Amino acid sequence: MSPSSTYIALNRATFGPTAEEIARVESIGWSAWVEEQLKPDASAKDDAVKRIASHKLEIEYEHEGMMAPAMMMKAEKPAMMAADAPDGKKPEKQKFKVKEKRGLAMLDKPLDQLFRAQNQEDYPYQEIKRCMYEVEVTTIIRACYPKWQVRELLVDFWHNHFNVNIDADNTIRPGGQKVS
Repeated sequence: MSPSSTYIALNRATFGPTAEEIARVESIGWSAWVEEQLKPDASAKDDAVKRIASHKLEIEYEHEGMMAPAMMMKAEKPAMMAADAPDGKKPEKQKFKVKEKRGLAMLDKPLDQLFRAQNQEDYPYQEIKRCMYEVEVTTIIRACYPKWQVRELLVDFWHNHFNVNIDADNTIRPGGQKVS
């Protein structure tokens, strides 16, 4: 049995049609579906948005530094350096153990806050990677569960066209610091 023309069209315009989407297109017509996709209703609750809001990622590592990783994101300036200490001595490093399930909190942080934390001397590499993992998980959720598939397909196309892989080159990092 050959696939229907609706299936073929949806397969090209989305990340893959579901049976429900095929039935919807067949009931309202291709033109109406395309119009709906090109003018998404912002008030309609998208399943992808709900899933992103409730999703949690596990993070686990040990860190030795002058400040807990959670405090680094809130710090007004990088962790205190020797010259900043009143007696000129560098503060002692402490051991921190991080093991938790965290929501996707980095996605909405202002860039200056992300850059400020990641430019700190002892910022944990796992936290840097965490930002990348949040973007990856969000991308997958948006590919699988959105109501506005055409928009997500276009977002994916332009993202791949204008961006580079953070792991492709060790010089790609906020502030231009080398990641090793």
